[in-house]
Amino acid sequence: MITEIENRYGGSLPKSLYFVRHGQSVANANQTAGGDLGLTELGKKQAREAGVELRTHLDSEVPMAFVHTGLARSQMTLEIIADVVGNKIPFIEHSGFRERHMGNYEGMPLSEAFKIPEIKSLHEVHGREFTSFLESKENKVEPLIEMYGRIATGITALLGEYKDGTVVVVGHAGSMKIVRSIYEQATVDNLRSYLAKISVKNCEIYKFG
Repeated sequence: MITEIENRYGGSLPKSLYFVRHGQSVANANQTAGGDLGLTELGKKQAREAGVELRTHLDSEVPMAFVHTGLARSQMTLEIIADVVGNKIPFIEHSGFRERHMGNYEGMPLSEAFKIPEIKSLHEVHGREFTSFLESKENKVEPLIEMYGRIATGITALLGEYKDGTVVVVGHAGSMKIVRSIYEQATVDNLRSYLAKISVKNCEIYKFG
């Protein structure tokens, strides 16, 4: 099912933006914090199913652009989706839609990360959405407000390049949630609490407009 999300604040935003989370990655399956090792077989299956869903929803509509983030799990998912949809145009890489970088925690097994005091305490309070509340300059974790800024810039760039044309982006759970926040509340007030309330499954699809 494709979740349609309206522009609730009336600002200038793309009117036909499909945003897909990548399929299950090796890091997802191994339960590590970030890392980029591509897709599992299940992830490839999820990408094919997402492609079928998109093809049905698009009908005869032809996307103006297919965008990935430059990370293997995003690019591999897009390749499968585009093959199913019948894409004939080159892919575009846009690193602005990448997942939040976890600094020194990147690639660390979650079982080890949960032993670290600053992560353990956040996990005990917020569960699996603890990353929305994590700020750690000493461990080089990307500040959430910087992630928000680069994604907002990416949306502006898509609007400038493709106007109201249809664009398909394959990104990540964190970037999808921030795009949703931009369409639904257009402010960084209470951003952490907002993001923590949303859960995005592998190959879940949002249509923003």
